[in-house]
Amino acid sequence: ADPYHFKTLHAPLPLPVLEKFITADHTATQEYGKGVVNEEPKDEWHMASFEERTHGLFLFGHPGLPVPLSATISESIETNVTFEGPTIVHFRIKTPLGVLRQVKTILPIEPFRQYVEARWYAERSVPRLIACALACIGGRALEQDREVWENKVYHKKPVLVAGDGAFLEF
Repeated sequence: ADPYHFKTLHAPLPLPVLEKFITADHTATQEYGKGVVNEEPKDEWHMASFEERTHGLFLFGHPGLPVPLSATISESIETNVTFEGPTIVHFRIKTPLGVLRQVKTILPIEPFRQYVEARWYAERSVPRLIACALACIGGRALEQDREVWENKVYHKKPVLVAGDGAFLEF
């Protein structure tokens, strides 16, 4: 994942029906060679860390039409994603109500087919309705990525830009 991909592909709120009317304003940063696993910072060449902050939700993507209270609620949520190589992904979402985690594994099963398994965990202080809503958003965000995955093309010499990190080492 990269900030541009996240800001464009995942701007529509990934919930059925609402994704047609509500978009999110995100900022995202990434750092190669670092990650967080089980609350411990790691400096490992095969890791990439991705921090996301949502600044608010907007009707029809228009900054003049904010969803009430969305900026206040969004600012209180921190999302960190750590990629451990190409097949293990750790999500951590810190909220005022507690922490939610997702561990996602991606297993190639044949050419152009992957088996993706995601498991969510939430602290007891997080209301189950909120945990279920965030799990739904996470699942729908995965579906937003499907079009990218299904249209990938292998390039022997890919065009890389500043900030792409250790891409060729994978």
